[in-house]
Order: sequence, then C-alpha cells, then structure tokens
Amino acid sequence: MIDLELRVTMKNARRPVPWTQFLQMSGNPLIPTFGEAMDHALSPEEITEFTAHLKPLVETGVGQERMALAYLTALKE
Repeated sequence: MIDLELRVTMKNARRPVPWTQFLQMSGNPLIPTFGEAMDHALSPEEITEFTAHLKPLVETGVGQERMALAYLTALKE
C-alpha cells in the first residue's frame, strides 16, 4: 500500500519582512539562506539589480506565497 497526501497553499499577500531579516531566511536548515544563495549565484551587479527589484516587494508584503507539502507513506506486505 502506498499513500500520498499533497497539501498546496497559496496566499495572495505575504507579511512584510525587513530586507536584512529576509536575507538571513532559509526554507530549510540544510539549505543556504537567501543572502548566501544570491552571493553564490549572482555577480555584484546582478545582486544590486535583483535587490532593487525584490527589496520593495519583500518589505511591503506584495506578492504571493506558495507552499506545497507531500507526505508519502508505504507499507510492505
């Protein structure tokens, strides 16, 4: 027997978060923070451009929050 439960949540707005706090956030303790990921993946010029676009959205809470969780269980007979 295999059981899969999928939970999907979408919200039209997020709560406002200070930019410095947002840069220190991580969706999982085993993955880099948002700031670390930007430093690793983007050039300084790209970070400046991306920050100029994203920072006002994060600090005002504009946008969508999407989350999907899947719970998989199996029983061997």
